[in-house]
Amino acid sequence: MLATTASSFELSTSKLPFKQVKPIAIVVQPELWQGRISTRLGQQSDVKRMIEAKQSLEWCLASDQTIFIDNSSLDIIKTSENFIDLIDNLDNYDPAPGKKVAQDMLGFINSQKL
Repeated sequence: MLATTASSFELSTSKLPFKQVKPIAIVVQPELWQGRISTRLGQQSDVKRMIEAKQSLEWCLASDQTIFIDNSSLDIIKTSENFIDLIDNLDNYDPAPGKKVAQDMLGFINSQKL
């Protein structure tokens, strides 16, 4: 696993000696996400984080390779287990639910005055 932003993903993974690299986007319902960033960051950082999130979400949604993990449960253990199960059963992966959450996040960001 390599934590990276969308703008640096291809650059940071292009020379890795792997047959395949798949981007994974951790998404959360917009109202939960807004609450999380508001409690962690100040007003200025909120805007910067939303701009970065907008770029990342647009990039992830444009790629048919992106795997979306919904972290709306607020339970890191459950999300981790879901992630492991998904990787173990990638052939059965349905991107629709996580992709919908990502689209909702992007819609929320686009509705804000940045």
